[in-house]
Amino acid sequence: MTVEDPSRSTRGNIPAPKGKRCPLRLLPWADCESQQQEIYRSVCHYLEPPGQDAEQLFLPRITLKGFGQALARHLSSEKDLEGYEHFGVEIHVRDIIAALCKKPDARDEFHLSDGVTFDNHANSLEPPQVSQSPEGSPSRPSRPDQFCIRRGDSDSILTTVEYKPPHKLSVENIRSGLRPMDFWEEVVAPDFVPTQEEEKLRYNAARLTGSALVQEFHVMIQQGLEYSYLTNGLALVLLRVPYDDPTTLYYHLCEPNMEVNPEDDHSFQLPVTSIARVLCLCLMSSRSTTRDQDWRNNARLLLPIWTTSFDYEHSQIPVAELRKIPPDAQYIPPASTSSSSVQESARHADTGHAPSYQNQHHQAQFCTQKCLLSLKQGGLLDEHCPNVTLHRKGESGSRHLIKAETLVQLIKRQLDDDIDDCTPMGRCGASGAPFKITCAAYGYTVVGKGITTYLWNEVSREADIYHILSQVQGLVVPVFLGAIDMDKIYFLDRAGEIEHMLLMAWAGKPISKTEATSPDISSSISKAVKKIRSLGVLHQDLRVENLLWNDELRRVMIIDFHCSVLDRQLMKKRPRKTSCGEDTRQQQRHRLV
Repeated sequence: MTVEDPSRSTRGNIPAPKGKRCPLRLLPWADCESQQQEIYRSVCHYLEPPGQDAEQLFLPRITLKGFGQALARHLSSEKDLEGYEHFGVEIHVRDIIAALCKKPDARDEFHLSDGVTFDNHANSLEPPQVSQSPEGSPSRPSRPDQFCIRRGDSDSILTTVEYKPPHKLSVENIRSGLRPMDFWEEVVAPDFVPTQEEEKLRYNAARLTGSALVQEFHVMIQQGLEYSYLTNGLALVLLRVPYDDPTTLYYHLCEPNMEVNPEDDHSFQLPVTSIARVLCLCLMSSRSTTRDQDWRNNARLLLPIWTTSFDYEHSQIPVAELRKIPPDAQYIPPASTSSSSVQESARHADTGHAPSYQNQHHQAQFCTQKCLLSLKQGGLLDEHCPNVTLHRKGESGSRHLIKAETLVQLIKRQLDDDIDDCTPMGRCGASGAPFKITCAAYGYTVVGKGITTYLWNEVSREADIYHILSQVQGLVVPVFLGAIDMDKIYFLDRAGEIEHMLLMAWAGKPISKTEATSPDISSSISKAVKKIRSLGVLHQDLRVENLLWNDELRRVMIIDFHCSVLDRQLMKKRPRKTSCGEDTRQQQRHRLV
């Protein structure tokens, strides 16, 4: 692989700078090399046991040679780098881990499940990143630039990777820019910017490399990850954030082209190729514990924000300076690691790692629609609710001990105290992400529709729509309890930063998973649509994802009203009866859309 001349390389649009959580310090990751060597030896032991012939598990050499020839081209864009990493590194890491998964001892040692997958990643509830063209005018949203390595069984993130093409982030700038430092004070907010050429080039290298590292560091804090890496195709920077000090980012620079000696068979017994480096980091990540939401929130409080982006920083450096080699850019071979240092590293390998933590499976069943409707109306307990005994709290009464408003307040306090006290469930929708929440004090189990601040103004109006639909809550729409603004952030993969919730009863399961017949479903949908329409609500987004089958009621329920509009003529004609049959003369006016 070679690097295209920068003048012939692509110049994409520049995303507007965004605030990123920034480390206070950069420090070398001293025992990274020894940890990777230990893991690599273990991998070799499983795949080529001593005294046995190696199994034929992978692609033949002639195929790999073909890969090499196909990849021996100039890198001139982000897409070129992504393709190189996919075909040159990722699929081979995936295949090696798949082979390890077939060996029980390896599965146990590395905490493997069903392999790994590599994917492109974007948070669907966050704003798209709008790019700026060179002329300064807004352009189309830029592509997602976060790439994830996930567990094959649970789809949870093992680690992430940041790609920066070498014509934008050169190996020389990485070498010069990576050094122990008080990063915030020296690079982000220095007392002065050097003007003398050599020092200015060193400062440029630190700022350019640092902006790429901060982009990945921000993701590590959001996702609660211990490990990650950055690559430009020629070099990799392995990254670690210790559990007990999230303000420090540890780095280890690897340069496979310089470290591999094709004429020395011994060099292939060390994890010095790109495939070996990424493989070992994936296995280290598999044994690492994802940090909980409280850790992430506490870390955010300790970290300053740098409003920047790599492309923005790159654009601020004069072209003439970008073409010059910064000082301290020469290659320095890594120090050899002795077996004793590997053993020493193994003894201290757990320092700074997260305590064993795992979200326990949320076993509680959802309260019935009838239960939560009677809670809102001050009625009797539903004896068929699976949680009715918890609602009574050991008493023998037939009524709810609290009001719906109290339940909403209790859930807010509970999440403000422990943001991990809720469980994401199912896929993220177009406007929110579903959570399962149990009120610890009274056992009410409900759905929280998690919403980002970006979408809150749009989606929060659902509360108004549910109020208008109060007559059919618990019949064709779920019982709506209220909205909460959370003091802490729940960062949900594929969704974003959840800061608000709409609390409601569980509407049901996807129509595709019900045993009801098609005629019953079609009839139920038609009746539900007519009922909400009779109250002046036009849903406007009746996709199958917003139509759920409720086994309790044996009918379809409609959810997600953020796109709905109100029909003035239908509202004038709507019935003046509540679901309890009582007349209502309320003249309350609702905002029309």
